[in-house]
Amino acid sequence: MSDSLRFAGKLIKTASIIFLVNIIFLSHAALGGESLPKRPYIDWWGDGKTLKNVTIVSATPMDNIEYWRNRDVLSSGFVGLSNEDPGYIPTGDSDGLRIELEKRVAEGFESIALEVERNTDLSDARVLNEFKADHPGIFVTAWMLGLDNRHPYKELKEGIDLFINEVYIDYGHKPDRFKKFVEMAKRKGILEKSVFAVSIESTSLSDTEEQFQLIRTIAPGMPGIAIFYYRGIPKDVEIDALTAKYFIGPLITIPSDRIEVLNDGPRVDKKIALTVRVANIGYTKAEVSVDIYDGDPEKKGKLLRSGVGRSVLNGQEEKDIDFSLRFSEGEHQIFTVLNDSEGVSLKEKREATIEISVRKKIWWEHIIDFLAKNIYK
Repeated sequence: MSDSLRFAGKLIKTASIIFLVNIIFLSHAALGGESLPKRPYIDWWGDGKTLKNVTIVSATPMDNIEYWRNRDVLSSGFVGLSNEDPGYIPTGDSDGLRIELEKRVAEGFESIALEVERNTDLSDARVLNEFKADHPGIFVTAWMLGLDNRHPYKELKEGIDLFINEVYIDYGHKPDRFKKFVEMAKRKGILEKSVFAVSIESTSLSDTEEQFQLIRTIAPGMPGIAIFYYRGIPKDVEIDALTAKYFIGPLITIPSDRIEVLNDGPRVDKKIALTVRVANIGYTKAEVSVDIYDGDPEKKGKLLRSGVGRSVLNGQEEKDIDFSLRFSEGEHQIFTVLNDSEGVSLKEKREATIEISVRKKIWWEHIIDFLAKNIYK
């Protein structure tokens, strides 16, 4: 065989192997093969270079674009909307808004950071929607105050990739502002593309962590967090620890505070089938299981089983844990509590409960069971 034929044979063999490997890989993906979960949005307004966990930097200078690109971080060019600040786009200036957006693209930014200090209207929504259609690869964020009385969220959501709702406790905002926005975001269908911005200008780390806990408790589906601190970068190591704990790492919860009963009429002669849902709302896989108690574990409730349903949950995954138990006649308050050996559960969402009343079998049920067992089997 000539050298050219041997070489051609090797090429065909190599191409066949590559083809088969690709087919296997694609088939694995199509069948739901495990893949890495997406990253959460950790958006920082300011310099941010000493932070490890940042994924978006807003209002960064042009000189930093290449630096952030090398770190796989989106750099967002600033566009301001205000009726008072000079250099910002006033209400109704569609041409001015369109020009500023196009300037940021020409400057090389991969993302836009809108700072919205005024009401938005349908003309703003139209410009943003057209811009997004022309530049689908540009990620658009909007730092904004106010609920649906200030912004047409339904019309804006096509042109904005991430709504960043600013709630600044250290500027005098009340904590109920968090809950009001979550309720509105659910109504408008934008919760999964919304995050909260918290300020650390003057709050302590403990106060900041309490806000993180509240956000993860009332809006576990939110895909990240934004942090405002423009005058330097204090506490960068601590902020990295908080974002890792509450967003990047595993965070296991029991979403509902109620256990569900799967069969009817709890009786002493039958096992009672129960189920509870567990979730990993973080972005890193974690082992999860539950402990089951008869009575409140904080008040010396009796441990019935430990480590039930032990399995691994990937980031952004949830599952039902089913179990069945027999109980004595009378009233029982059943608790399921996350078995958190790794310390990665959300404090406010660690348990679920249900009250059940267990009775003896009454006379006609004896007859039905006898017939089912001996005649109709």
